[in-house]
Amino acid sequence: MGAVGAVIFGFGVFFIVKGIRRGHRKNLNTTNGGFGTTAVILGAIGYPAKGAIVCFAGALVAYSAFAFDPSKAEGVGAVFQTMRHQQFGPALLTAAGLGLINYGLYLGCRGKIGTRANDY
Repeated sequence: MGAVGAVIFGFGVFFIVKGIRRGHRKNLNTTNGGFGTTAVILGAIGYPAKGAIVCFAGALVAYSAFAFDPSKAEGVGAVFQTMRHQQFGPALLTAAGLGLINYGLYLGCRGKIGTRANDY
């Protein structure tokens, strides 16, 4: 389970790096004016937010393996519950929620403008 947690954490890091480096631009058909620019900006905010939540989930899975407490590996709901109980819990949840909203809007823009034909 510790290795599974590390793999999940690695996927989270991948999403964070992809957002920071704006690696999602290469898959977008950005010739579509405003939606293309908006999609790049929303993806740059949304991917790191998604990655942070996935990293947190991976850390909880790894923690449950090392603590021998399988109840700690419950999924995304447990991630948000754990975030809520932190010192800056409301701020963390607000940031995560806004980031996921940005990611959802990015997906909507991506659906509207389409992707390049050779990205699959």
